[in-house]
Amino acid sequence: MFDSHCHLTELEDVSVALTTARAAGVGGWLSCATGLKSCHELVSLRASHRELRIALGLHPWNAAEDLAPIVALIEQSRPDALGECGLDCYPDPRLPPIERQREVFGVQLDMASELRLPLSVHCRRAYEPLMAMLAGRALRGSVHAFAGSYEQGRRLVELGWLLGVGGVVTHRGAERLRKVLKRFPLEVLLLETDCPSLPIEGVARNQGQPSQLLKVAGALAELRGCSLAEVCEMSRLNAEKLFGCREADRPGRPGRGAVEQASRGSRNEVSRS
Repeated sequence: MFDSHCHLTELEDVSVALTTARAAGVGGWLSCATGLKSCHELVSLRASHRELRIALGLHPWNAAEDLAPIVALIEQSRPDALGECGLDCYPDPRLPPIERQREVFGVQLDMASELRLPLSVHCRRAYEPLMAMLAGRALRGSVHAFAGSYEQGRRLVELGWLLGVGGVVTHRGAERLRKVLKRFPLEVLLLETDCPSLPIEGVARNQGQPSQLLKVAGALAELRGCSLAEVCEMSRLNAEKLFGCREADRPGRPGRGAVEQASRGSRNEVSRS
């Protein structure tokens, strides 16, 4: 399995978290930055964990930051993707003005085009302005923690983008989103934890771990009525195509048998949620 969106620099002990994740069948990660500090932390983390894939960028919540030093670091370090970047139109006065968000996001879109890098995009209540900014650009990427309508997802897929499936799919109360995700083929979906922040059923907020990707995969498999192994393999292949993560997710990760063995417990956990 490949965790297509997480924030490893926010974990207390990355080495322990990765070891535990490997034992759960997770063999690759795209860890995303949110601002200059986490960009520098990720570059350092990659030096000691060469199997990691990293995305550098400026999160819309932090759009007031100076983007210039992040641009310089991206050009110098050549990450595997840009992100986490995007748009957030949630009605919260603490968020930077949408005009500033658009400006910052536009620069990062231009950089992705110039450097031919995929993006990991944040989008909250901003699908229409997001698609307006993506239209006419030959860009690749994923919309992490997709929570839009089926029509919005369909249009993103038509633009060549993938949809991130995270911890919300484990919540029985998220019926609208679960129905939407069920309509998309596995070929356009990615698994993610967004750890440590995005809540998984039964896990306290900000206590997420990359090993919990198996719970996300199990919930999606149950929702679609297919095997856990099928979900894990297709998501891994999708991530490989988008983020070039072949080397990060090679054996010796736990093999197919280990994933199948875990699937029974994962499905039981989901059924009790």
